[in-house]
This record gives sequence, structure tokens and C-alpha cells, in this order.
Amino acid sequence: MSPEDVTGDLALGDRSEPWSFGPLPVEPTAADALKALLVQACGGIASPVLLSQQPHASFDQRTRILTTRLDAYLPAGIVQRVRFLPSQSTTYPPLEPVLDTAWIVPDAAGVASTRVQFRVPLGTSCFGGGPALTVDVETESVPTGRGEQPRRAIFTMFSETFLVPADFAVACQS
Repeated sequence: MSPEDVTGDLALGDRSEPWSFGPLPVEPTAADALKALLVQACGGIASPVLLSQQPHASFDQRTRILTTRLDAYLPAGIVQRVRFLPSQSTTYPPLEPVLDTAWIVPDAAGVASTRVQFRVPLGTSCFGGGPALTVDVETESVPTGRGEQPRRAIFTMFSETFLVPADFAVACQS
């Protein structure tokens, strides 16, 4: 998968129909204005993506420690630094990651990567590739105007890990 596959614009669906914000319908002009405000508030970041892909994941069956590399795909030239933090979300299963929370600089393509380890408890629900991990990705965007301070945003992001079949069978057993 390439960054172009995953870092598009915010999708608002079919523009011939009103867009909805929960139960509230929003006309296309208002939706565009709302989208612009949200992107501006998030430091110019419309659609960040978090991926963990083979061959970067390994699972120690004895200790049940999963090690993987997380790649955050962010808009090139907009984000000046990023860090990965344990998620504060209560929506997803709380797998306790061990993260290096230091600030890092994304590469020229806008990709920031870090290595993460976490213990996979027995009975962990898995999707098609392996256990899922939720992390908070804090970004600091390049100032866009004179005298403007860098804008920080925190995105709660979810990524499924992808294990080889033998590891998947052990990590994802009930």
C-alpha cells in the first residue's frame, strides 16, 4: 500500500445529496466550510492514516509480546514533528503499548515511524491479520502565517497488526 492510497482528502460522500453530521443534515456549501474549519483546527491535516504491515510485526509466543513498526502517513511538508502516545481512548480494547514518546521528524513523504511493543492478553479479539492497536498520534504542524505558532493536534488512530499465520493462530486464540 502506498501513501497515495491512504492519504486522500476527507470524503464527504455523494455531493448531490446533503451531507450529515450525525442526525443533522448539512448542505454541501456548509459541509465544505465545516471541513475547512476542521482541517485548519487540525493543523492542515485532513486524513492521517496509521498502518502496521508485514514484515514489520513479530509475536513472541512464550511471552505474548507483539513487536511491530507503526507508520503514520501525514501530509508531506505540513507536519514538522510527531510523537506516538498511549491512547486515552476508551472505545477500543486497551492493549498497553510500550512506546518511545520522543518527538520525531517525518520523512520527505510525510511518513513518521516508530517501533512499538505490547502484550497480547489471552482472548484478544483479532480481525483478519492480528491484534489491533490504538495509539494517539500528536502532531505539530508548520506555521502557515507570519507570527503564527505551530499548531498541535492529537489524533486517536487504530491499526491492525499483520502476523504470519502461525503467530496469528496463537495470538488470536480464545
